[in-house]
Amino acid sequence: MYLNMPTQPLSTREKQISMLCAQGYSNREIADKVFISENTVKFHLKQIFRKLDIRKRNELIVVFNKKLPERVGD
Repeated sequence: MYLNMPTQPLSTREKQISMLCAQGYSNREIADKVFISENTVKFHLKQIFRKLDIRKRNELIVVFNKKLPERVGD
């Protein structure tokens, strides 16, 4: 399903978007909060999913709930 640790470290922006996504914000809400376009949010989420070896948004929530973000959230 997904690896225990990111295959590559997440950027600061990816960490920010990951946290907002894991808190249940929609792409549009994330875009509004961080002042970027919704398409840019989607781009970042694709990169995050690739780095964490996940395929669905709810898997990101699981990753954050497991506290793997010691590395993700550095």
